[in-house]
Amino acid sequence: MGELDFGDGLVLPCTAGRLMLWLLWTSIGAPVPVVSILGVSQKAAMMRIYREADALGQYSPKHAAALRNHVHFEGGVATFRPAHRCR
Repeated sequence: MGELDFGDGLVLPCTAGRLMLWLLWTSIGAPVPVVSILGVSQKAAMMRIYREADALGQYSPKHAAALRNHVHFEGGVATFRPAHRCR
């Protein structure tokens, strides 16, 4: 599938969960329709995003903490809205 560049030298193989995190990370403030992309319920999408963010912690704790704590879900879309730029 390819690789995803999160910035700061963090380049990881592409998986469905990492793709969702990458979309959120690279489009700060923009709604990402994770429910329709993953084809699951909102609760299942939230759990997948949170699990994948936790797994990302082995490569970059900074990215994992930012994505785990600043992703907001509403109406089937997720939005990454950090209080400040986490990069």
